[in-house]
Amino acid sequence: DTYTYTNTQGKTYTNTVLQILTHVVNHATYHRAQIATDMRQHSLEPLMTDYIAYARELNGEL
Repeated sequence: DTYTYTNTQGKTYTNTVLQILTHVVNHATYHRAQIATDMRQHSLEPLMTDYIAYARELNGEL
């Protein structure tokens, strides 16, 4: 499936569902990295954000 949409500048695009979902995942990673960098610049240690570490913690493996 494809979706056609108009961005905030009025330009129309068409993308596949896979392209949109890939963008969502990668964009979230981008923002997590921004936050981690900002925290480190203020001498703070960012929290672990890896899903696999979260899953291991839930299972008592960490």
